Amino acid sequence: DRHCNLFTVRLAKAYPNLTKNDLDYCCLYLLGLSDADISALMQRAYTTVNDRGRKMKAIFGTEEPLSTTLRSFAEESTSN
Repeated sequence: DRHCNLFTVRLAKAYPNLTKNDLDYCCLYLLGLSDADISALMQRAYTTVNDRGRKMKAIFGTEEPLSTTLRSFAEESTSN
């Protein structure tokens, strides 16, 4: 958050349906990690990570990759 202008604070405020765990995953997607990378890092089944990603895409209302969506959000937050 310190390096991304309170990214998770802003994200949680804009999308209150995101859980704390969702926000953790968002940080990993923001770094450009793939579902497979996150699965290995978080020691979760690939299908679990993929399902969470689809849930978050629905919350954000996008079909774009989460890394793209979250990068755009982070850039908007820093330009305000």
